[in-house]
Amino acid sequence: GLLDPLDDTLRSEILRYGQFVEAAYRSFDFDTSSPTFGSCKFSKNSLLTRSCIRETGYKPIKNLRATCGIQLPGWIDRGPSWVSTHLYTSGNATCPSLQSMVREEIGRVLEAYGDEPLSLTITGHSLGAALATLAAYDINSNFGNAPPVTVISFGGPRVGNQSFRCQLEKRGTKILRIVNSDDLITKVPGFVIENNDMAVNVAGLTSWVQKRVEEAQLVYADVGQELRLSSKECPHLSKGSVASCHELRTYLELVNGFVGSNCPVRATAKRVL
Repeated sequence: GLLDPLDDTLRSEILRYGQFVEAAYRSFDFDTSSPTFGSCKFSKNSLLTRSCIRETGYKPIKNLRATCGIQLPGWIDRGPSWVSTHLYTSGNATCPSLQSMVREEIGRVLEAYGDEPLSLTITGHSLGAALATLAAYDINSNFGNAPPVTVISFGGPRVGNQSFRCQLEKRGTKILRIVNSDDLITKVPGFVIENNDMAVNVAGLTSWVQKRVEEAQLVYADVGQELRLSSKECPHLSKGSVASCHELRTYLELVNGFVGSNCPVRATAKRVL
């Protein structure tokens, strides 16, 4: 009942977490010629303010790192050692996996604040959205005393199959997937199980191909609740490229302007970035 029409309080919360993701982008040193390439440009105490994020009541306490394990460019060797690790579960003697770092930090938070009412919200964009979903699953799977865990994801690819989704739901993980229907990244990878959990979205394929697809575990399931938006419905975003449809700033503009399915864009919406 909060998504269509979009509740204004929820909208402000989504935008706030989107600003945290923006702070991560702004604080990361992408300059390959920089001596601090691949690390955070700002100290934890100044990260939010130097990223031009207004007062939030939050403070960064630890930098967690993960990189994609696909073919990396040659200049990657000039970066810090953790850049050579793969995605979520891989680590080495000098750099623990993101999974290990998440578990260690959550354990520390629970030990420090376990007697207080707690909630954990994990947010990310694109690959970060996928990692946020994996982290939420991991937290609820490994901490019997875990507080409520929520994920707010922007433009994320699909992560797991139907069993993965069922486990998330069973453990009470709340996930809000914010999807731009014009963003190709949200449509990959694999085939998809429909909302009725019975039909595999592989129209036109013969039954034996469908069977092989399922046996090979190529069937992915969308998780949580979806807030579906569209660049085409926003006048100043409708002519954007494939790349711009995936940008975080596009997502925040769409959330800021969305009213409901009957009114995709509110006329009084202001630019948020």
